[in-house]
Amino acid sequence: MAKKRKTKKAIKKAKKLAKKSPKLFITLVVLFVIIAIVFVILWKVGIISFGDKRKDSPVEATTNQVGETTTSTEDIEEKSYSFDSNLKYYKVEYDSINDEFIVKEESILEKESLYVIAKDVSGVVSLYILEDNHPKEVSIGILPTKVEKEYVWIFKETKDLKNEFVKYVGGIVEDICYDEFQIHFMMLGNDAAGDCTYIKAGDTDILIDAGSTKESYTTTSAYINKYCKDKKLEYVVATHGDADHIYAFPKFFQNYEVDTVIDFTSETYTQFQAFKNSGKSSRDYFAGTTKTTSAYGNYLNARDTYAKNHYTAGDCYLNLNGAKRTYQLSEHVTMDILYNYYYYDNDNNGKADSKDENNFSVLTLFTYNNNGSYHRFFLGGDLELEGEEKFAEYYDGSTNEKTMYSVDLYKAGHHGSKTSSNDCLLDVLQPKLCVACCCCGTDQYTANTDNQFPTQDFINRIAEWTDRVYAPTVCNFEIAVAKQAIDKNGNLKYDKYGNPESDKVGAKVGEEYIHSTGFRAMNGNIIVSSNGINIGLWASNNLIKLKDSEWFNQTITLNGIERKMRTWPTK
Repeated sequence: MAKKRKTKKAIKKAKKLAKKSPKLFITLVVLFVIIAIVFVILWKVGIISFGDKRKDSPVEATTNQVGETTTSTEDIEEKSYSFDSNLKYYKVEYDSINDEFIVKEESILEKESLYVIAKDVSGVVSLYILEDNHPKEVSIGILPTKVEKEYVWIFKETKDLKNEFVKYVGGIVEDICYDEFQIHFMMLGNDAAGDCTYIKAGDTDILIDAGSTKESYTTTSAYINKYCKDKKLEYVVATHGDADHIYAFPKFFQNYEVDTVIDFTSETYTQFQAFKNSGKSSRDYFAGTTKTTSAYGNYLNARDTYAKNHYTAGDCYLNLNGAKRTYQLSEHVTMDILYNYYYYDNDNNGKADSKDENNFSVLTLFTYNNNGSYHRFFLGGDLELEGEEKFAEYYDGSTNEKTMYSVDLYKAGHHGSKTSSNDCLLDVLQPKLCVACCCCGTDQYTANTDNQFPTQDFINRIAEWTDRVYAPTVCNFEIAVAKQAIDKNGNLKYDKYGNPESDKVGAKVGEEYIHSTGFRAMNGNIIVSSNGINIGLWASNNLIKLKDSEWFNQTITLNGIERKMRTWPTK
């Protein structure tokens, strides 16, 4: 009402002014019209604004996998756009003289800036801009190398009208866990190395390996039961026959309903028993393993007794005998069984082609496909250098089947050993995030400090790709001294040269070494998750990177020499 009264008064005053001074009135009206026209022109060209709609609906900080999407406007219109300032990027400038992109410094998206999504098909990039929340194609660009196709590119228009490219490299949001897809790297309840990974994709529950000891079952099953309420495992994957990966499987088979087992061996428990009773030193048939241990036998017995279906990884990759290469776990998530040369009897001689059990590891790739936006997660058991070389040789990009894209997550091979996670594999996977399933610093396998998991060699190689490296637990330790070994009869042992034999591998008699006396949480139980847009990273203890941890930077003195536990390489 007050506004109406003011308006009426203003109209009366205008009429009086028009009667008293008609020329002045006309002049004021003309000036008002001119000012209005100028104002509209300035608003149209974007110099002034009443509040840009683009600020309310900024372009998505998307994690689309370049190289696997189409460039049609219709496809892009189906996607939702949201701003996430947690995502990190690298600023990249285009050098038109040399026709190349130059990486500058790390950056983050700025909420007030204008962005364009860049998508790649066979090296050609279409650029899109949001206008009233609708994408509009504005230009075409060419990516310089095959490697760059692994990223979504974002085109930024800066205030000084110069153009920048911002390359997506992260998408990892800390301290959050998405419900749609989760990978749980669990603490195992002891200071021993081992793997036991629980995965949840919608209503599908997957268990990969069941280490590190029989007693680990108490810890890991209690954890899994918080998520797997029906105690039904749709898929179980046993990567290879080492005890630290299969010890607790019998109890899982006995206490959970297990639909499908995918593993490394076609051998049945009946065959294994017959072989053991034969007294032969080796099998006269191909089994996909060289294991003869009781832990392996117990695994076979439980698998054959309780699992509804059993397939080998080799059959899965070839889609044989009812097995499949790709399993649909939920609407957006698939599990692929990847190629491994050592799944097969390549020489047709009835013998395994590797003497190292680790090379028989089942290799899995989990993919979250959100309408053409891809996130990938690679878990490769304990694959060693030989297997990694064969993997890289096979996935050479020559065909679609032989093309591997960069992964968001890489589970470190063989607990971060010096013999795994070699450059040949990392060059193919190009990981953004890494989890080493180990108890940091345990002397379970060696007293050589640099070779205790995660090893210095592993750190040197993974550092080329990411500093986001995490581990569930770390050992408590004391400084011990290696003694001369004693045989079963109580006699001192000597090597073939007559030298005293140490009771600890990796340390000579009289040498000091780190001896683990227990464990505590490093990062704790680690959950890597995805909602199709971002990668969530959560841990029960903390999210301190390995390189920044107390254990990593601790100074110790061994045999009179002061040193750090580990060092992060400088570039």
